[in-house]
Amino acid sequence: MVTAHATPLRCELSARCLNFYHEQVETRRRKLTLKIEQEGYIASEWGISDNNRKARYYKLTRAGRKRLAQETREWETTTEILARFFAPLEES
Repeated sequence: MVTAHATPLRCELSARCLNFYHEQVETRRRKLTLKIEQEGYIASEWGISDNNRKARYYKLTRAGRKRLAQETREWETTTEILARFFAPLEES
């Protein structure tokens, strides 16, 4: 049996956990974005968003498009290999 005060406590703990997780994801996203910008794969500029707030906009650079094409080819090769590996064996 669950007491009446346990539900609000559970909700509060869940909210705190979700907030912590969101902060961790945002921090990681910012670090990764900065890293790939420093590597020259994306470029950024400040602008105004649709809701009239300051926002940062990103675009792929030539190096970024080249790297994306390379990684896409590698991913396609990997998935082809895995598909062959997991394909059912043909009976003779």
